[in-house]
Amino acid sequence: CNLVEQAVPLYGGAIWAAGIVFGVLASFMVGRRMRAGGGDHRAALRWAASVVAIFAGMTALLWILNPADPMQINAAFSLMVATAYALLGIWRGGRFLLLGFVIALAVVAAWARFHDFFPLVMGIIGGGSLILGGWWLREEK
Repeated sequence: CNLVEQAVPLYGGAIWAAGIVFGVLASFMVGRRMRAGGGDHRAALRWAASVVAIFAGMTALLWILNPADPMQINAAFSLMVATAYALLGIWRGGRFLLLGFVIALAVVAAWARFHDFFPLVMGIIGGGSLILGGWWLREEK
């Protein structure tokens, strides 16, 4: 989504809306496949409810703060994802913590040094680290 936003800023909002829906559905499907062999259904619901609560809180915070620049919203949600991975890493393992740190570092560096290319940097480093991290995390049991 960041890469499309960099290339065609006019469609940034639409691509993010579609990308988020796709990401949520894909995550649900992967999670369901991973639980196919059994698992704690209540724990899965608690995780889903936690994600909804975090996104709802972040959305409310951004509504109150009313940022003028769409890149501020992008950066805020990217930092929220980084924080969620870091917190998960504290409880579940170093790979999540490292992934959260890489994403947070990408957000701060892109904002401070490459502001004009923020979506591009986030698409390559932030999105790339999430994709590669997802493959890496699949190995962690």
